[in-house]
Amino acid sequence: ALSAGIESAKFLADNATNDGGATTTRFEIGGGGDLVLNGAWTEPPDPTCSDSTKNQDETDVDCGGDICDPCAEGLACSVNADCETVNCSGGTCGAALTACGSGDTASMQGYWKLDEAVAGPVDDAMGLHDGTNNNATINQDGQVGQAYTFNGTTAYVDTGNPFEMTSEVTIEAWVKMNSCPGTGNNPPIAGKQSLDGKGYTLFIDGSCNVYMLAYTTAGAGYAMRNAALPIGSWVHVVGTYKNGDASNLYINGVKDTDAPIGAGSGTIVPNSRNFIIGGSSINNQWFPGIIDEVAVYNTAFTGPAASCAANDPGGTIYDVCKHYIRSSAEDAYCPY
Repeated sequence: ALSAGIESAKFLADNATNDGGATTTRFEIGGGGDLVLNGAWTEPPDPTCSDSTKNQDETDVDCGGDICDPCAEGLACSVNADCETVNCSGGTCGAALTACGSGDTASMQGYWKLDEAVAGPVDDAMGLHDGTNNNATINQDGQVGQAYTFNGTTAYVDTGNPFEMTSEVTIEAWVKMNSCPGTGNNPPIAGKQSLDGKGYTLFIDGSCNVYMLAYTTAGAGYAMRNAALPIGSWVHVVGTYKNGDASNLYINGVKDTDAPIGAGSGTIVPNSRNFIIGGSSINNQWFPGIIDEVAVYNTAFTGPAASCAANDPGGTIYDVCKHYIRSSAEDAYCPY
C-alpha cells in the first residue's frame, strides 16, 4: 500500500545495477526523488528435500512426490506412494496397513499371472497346477506385467486340475475385450465349463455381459452383469458363489446391483472337467480378448476383499494382499 501523500510508485530498474558489490534498486516516488536500497545480492538456492520448504512436487514439507522421500504418518499426500506407510487416506498419510492375516492364503487354490515371455508351461504361482497353453499369444501388455491374448477361435489354457469346490468359490481376473463374442458364444473367462449341469464358471455372453454361474444341488444359480463390458479397456471381474448367499459379481471392486438369479443355496455339483481359462473346446466357446491375473479360491470373497483386489494394480498393497481375504485393519484402504 502507498503511504499518505504518495500518489504513485513506479519500478524503474530491476536488481541489475551493481555498485561495488551492492545492488541498486531505483523507484520513482510521486513527482521525483530516488529511493536507493543497497545490499549484497544473493541468488536464491535451488530447492531441495531438506530446505524446510514445500516446493518442487512435494506433498508436504521436504517429502512426498516423485523427488523426495515418502512422508511420515500424519503429513499430506496425494497417492499411497507419498507415504512411508503406503496408505494415503483423505489426503493424509495414515497408519500402515496390516499385512494379510495368517491363514488367509489357504483359500487360494490357483493363481496364474500369465506373465510368461517364452513358450512353455503356464505357471501357477501357488506352485501346484501349471497349465498348458493352447494357441493363446503370450507376452502381451497386461494390467499387471504381461498377459495372454485369446484369439476368439481356438485359444485357451488348461490348468490340468478340476478344483472341486463344494459350498463356496471365487474366481477373479483382469480382462480387456477386443470384441464381443457374438450371439450364441458364451466363453469362459475361467472356470469349469460343463454341458451336463455341473460345476461353476465366470463367463462372458455374446454381448459382453458378465455372468457368474454355479450349478448346485438346488439348481442353477447365477449373477448377471446387465451392462456390457467396454471394448479395449481393462476391467477387474470377481465372481463368487456361497451356499445360502447365491452368486455375486464385483466389477472394478464394486458389487453389481443386479439381483442374483436362480438358486441361492445348495452345494456345487462336481464335474470331472479341468479348470480352464479363455475358451472351451468342449462346447466350442472362445474368448476374444486379453486376460491377466487369474485366481480361484475355495471361499467366497465379500465386498472389501473383492474391492481391494481391484485397486492399486502394481502398487505395494496390491502386491502384498490382492489375492487374499483382507483383515479388518485393511478395510479402510478399500473404497467399497
